Amino acid sequence: MDIRERIGHPIDYGKLLPRARVLEMVGLGKTRVYELERDNAFPKGRKVGKVALYVEAKVRTFIAAVAEGRPYAPGPQNRPLQLYEPN
Repeated sequence: MDIRERIGHPIDYGKLLPRARVLEMVGLGKTRVYELERDNAFPKGRKVGKVALYVEAKVRTFIAAVAEGRPYAPGPQNRPLQLYEPN
């Protein structure tokens, strides 16, 4: 029996991913990801030692939200998610 089953924890978070892998998955640069994190529009990485790691399930939720045209989470002004600033 899996430990999650024994403690009644139904959530499977998947793996912890390093920042380089996350950037590859979402196709954004490091600066844009930092901006989105600041605006609560991208899951925040967690420092483990000297490495920032991201929960795979949260990153995949972000990707699905963008693909469906909805915000991952509202920003500070409840504005819609924009991946790129208009020119």
